[in-house]
Amino acid sequence: MNTVNSSVQSVFESLNAQDSSAATEQRPSGELGQDDFLELMLAQMKNQDPMSPMKGEEFLGQLAQFATVSGVQSMGSAVTELAQSLQSSRALQASGLVGRSVYVAADQAYLSGSGAVTGRVAAPANGADLIVDVTDASGALVQRLKPQVSLNGYAEFQWSGTTHDGGTAPPGTYGFSVNAMSGGQVTSIEPQMLARVESVTLGQSGGGMQLNLAGMRSKALDDVIEVL
Repeated sequence: MNTVNSSVQSVFESLNAQDSSAATEQRPSGELGQDDFLELMLAQMKNQDPMSPMKGEEFLGQLAQFATVSGVQSMGSAVTELAQSLQSSRALQASGLVGRSVYVAADQAYLSGSGAVTGRVAAPANGADLIVDVTDASGALVQRLKPQVSLNGYAEFQWSGTTHDGGTAPPGTYGFSVNAMSGGQVTSIEPQMLARVESVTLGQSGGGMQLNLAGMRSKALDDVIEVL
């Protein structure tokens, strides 16, 4: 073996020693690791044709390819660790919302026997008249409300359970739809309902984190518009 090959072998043996000291984790069956790569490279150099030895360009090309693959694998591990860290951070953030009230975009809310339902919509810039229709599970109209525009730019409404005929609606889940009327045109606007966070469900199998709201379908953490 010539001097160049001896030097190259020394470099690979040095790299192989470093890899062996760090390779404590078991790789999946069939996966080629750094030590396997180095062994193949050394075997290739030892068994090459003396009349046609490996050119420096070929050696550098294979080494660069290995370095690229190794770097990508390291980057993948770093990204995975970062994702896990962010997931833990979001879980901690979400757990702090338990017991708090949040505004989320929703078309239904739960009326308890001793409370009221609170909601709002972004006030239209054209000053259109807003009407909120409250409906029961069958879709029948229970009450019609007129939101009041507040200083924060929202038109807010609250329903304590009174019906349009003067009665009292029983506890349960009710639908809320908002229409803006201006110049004979009617536009539907999605309301934002206030609900209390009862618990948090962590994402499983790639699913997102969910907030379990009182009397309302679960919502993603990203669906929260405002926390009170």
